[in-house]
Amino acid sequence: MKRNVVLPLLWFFICLSSVAQNDWKKGFVLLSETDTLNGFLENWNSKLDTRKCYFRSDENSEAQQFHPDEIYGYRYQNGKYYVSKQIEAINPDKPVFVEYLTESKVSLYYYKDHLNRYFIEKEGVFYELKNTTRTYRDSFDVTYQVDAKEYIGILRYLFRDANMESEINNTRLTSKSLTNLVKQYHDIACNDEVCIIYKKAPNKAKVRWAAMVGGEINKLDFGGYTKTDNQLSYSAGIKLIIENVFATTDNFFLEADLQYQKLSSYNISKATDRNIQLHYHDVFYMLSDQNSIINNQVKELNVDMGAHMLKLPLLANYYLSKGAVKPYISAGLSMVYVVSQNKDFKLNEFYQAFDQSIPSFQLGPIVKIGCSIPISNKYLILEMQYEQTKSSNINEVLRFGRDGFALNVAYTFN
Repeated sequence: MKRNVVLPLLWFFICLSSVAQNDWKKGFVLLSETDTLNGFLENWNSKLDTRKCYFRSDENSEAQQFHPDEIYGYRYQNGKYYVSKQIEAINPDKPVFVEYLTESKVSLYYYKDHLNRYFIEKEGVFYELKNTTRTYRDSFDVTYQVDAKEYIGILRYLFRDANMESEINNTRLTSKSLTNLVKQYHDIACNDEVCIIYKKAPNKAKVRWAAMVGGEINKLDFGGYTKTDNQLSYSAGIKLIIENVFATTDNFFLEADLQYQKLSSYNISKATDRNIQLHYHDVFYMLSDQNSIINNQVKELNVDMGAHMLKLPLLANYYLSKGAVKPYISAGLSMVYVVSQNKDFKLNEFYQAFDQSIPSFQLGPIVKIGCSIPISNKYLILEMQYEQTKSSNINEVLRFGRDGFALNVAYTFN
């Protein structure tokens, strides 16, 4: 089975190497407050956005790199806005890009390093909003931590002309809460000026459908007493993908698959010291350590399971990059319904309990790695998955299990 993992892993690392094909979004660079270059900006994560930006005048031109000491700022279309500011608490020697959250009599900025940091600028002075954690030990030698909430005192001082103490006390150190507070302050204290709130337009949910086929190397386990070898089975079905599930990030997406899969011929043998009784095509066999005509003993028997299954995996997925080619990881639960099976295969203990050898329902974890490759306005999806499902019988002797590694290929309709 290990050899069957090599190809999908190769696919995955090819996808990772494609991160160089990063995501370009419409936007503009401000060489000064009034001099603008329109084009495309490379979509980085928050840390890299503060150090530099890459700009293209069109999708095919060579990328230009800009640092905070070279331009006034840059902005993604209907998205985040970064300006160059020299803030002593960040770097006393040179400017950095900070995200512009609000612009008014007091301006609010966000900066990402190892922490989420917020700054307010009023009358040209920057104030950092902090909430440090202090550790105390009481007389009973019990240690506890308390949030210092220094930012509350700073906000009271800066907004002292607006009588907003109650609103300030209820403010949390988050972009949304601070932006709302600054807007309230502006409405009270600065009604003759314009307050501009720069925020990314919320992502709209997007639904994609895809046809999929796959091949799975799997093995079966009957209560830990009987096992099979690894065999190949095929599947086909449809995939439902819901992107932009959360308004604040486009990395997460949800997935639901509906697949048909058939389990065919396996070599079955015992997995314990005890001998196992079964019937196949009305012939009695005993799985044993040796082949013998006595009691029709066999070490191994080839049987056709003839099991037709419907699988419904439900997964939460995460894109690892924002490039055109998007590698991702997934995890979730898979539900398996056995629609029919070969009634000529009768594993005695299971057949007596369920009137069939394979229980009708199984449930278990499923994980995937894969990548989504754009082709025109559609996507080719390549993925590798590991799935482990078991029946839910409380008696382990009657618990059926299936382990499988699969390669899937899907193509979206939209």
